[in-house]
Amino acid sequence: MGVAVKFLNDGISTEGSMGKMVVTILSAVAQAERERILERTNEGRIDARARGVVFGLFPVKG
Repeated sequence: MGVAVKFLNDGISTEGSMGKMVVTILSAVAQAERERILERTNEGRIDARARGVVFGLFPVKG
């Protein structure tokens, strides 16, 4: 589509082969961070279940 992003303060651009590399690196970092977030979330769920926390149930009034 011919669209490019230029970060004026940092001198970073998504144009050309170097720009493609920048986008690839940024997407890899974002993917790694997303995976780490999921790992930490799952670790927290495991710890919570070990402490007796029950997920997905609403308190029943009675």
